[in-house]
Amino acid sequence: MLLSVEEVMGAAEIADLLGVSRQRVQQLVSRPDFPPPATTLAMGKIWLASDVRAWVREHRPELADQETPSAAPPLGRRHGSRTSRMPKGKDSRPPRRRPKDD
Repeated sequence: MLLSVEEVMGAAEIADLLGVSRQRVQQLVSRPDFPPPATTLAMGKIWLASDVRAWVREHRPELADQETPSAAPPLGRRHGSRTSRMPKGKDSRPPRRRPKDD
């Protein structure tokens, strides 16, 4: 049985869906009421998106109707992310330090 990318979720996708950190996702998936992973790959566990969405409808109904989480900030760091999506341009960089004259 082949699954498309849209049909499965890893911890990062669950974090995006819920608007939480990946560390919080690890806590949630450890709960006995969270659906079991579909399988484990070298990169980690993956879940069927339909199972995760069903869990969200039951346990986080305020998020169930959203396509994308409103809690995820459009700019800056995402919770638990090492990558930054900062705006480009002159004003987005810190000022240069000038060497002190002795």
